Amino acid sequence: MRVYIPVTAADIDRRRTEGFWTISPRRAWAVNHQLALALPEEDDEGREFVASLTAASASASGLVLAADMQAAMLGDEGTNGEVEVSGILHNRDVACLLRLDAEDESLVWYAPTEFEQLLEL
Repeated sequence: MRVYIPVTAADIDRRRTEGFWTISPRRAWAVNHQLALALPEEDDEGREFVASLTAASASASGLVLAADMQAAMLGDEGTNGEVEVSGILHNRDVACLLRLDAEDESLVWYAPTEFEQLLEL
């Protein structure tokens, strides 16, 4: 399942040191059954946008990791796409990193090869 996980610059730095993502237990957002029920008029692309924007808004850093997580890494689901996550993610599991642009509340997309430049922001 594609999950949108709020992360910090420290998470990115740890990935650089360890070579993989260590996701400590935290809230994330996904296009799950609960979100589909909450947004029946949206298609999956619209729901993914809502999930990613919600994760970015909940992130103290405005950074969100979009990753494909296995069911064993997912915990309880809440309302509106909220889900508990934890585990180890390898770079192949990561689709992109998103950063919330505070000026216009849009999401800026970074490919996995661009993560290091985020540490300079």
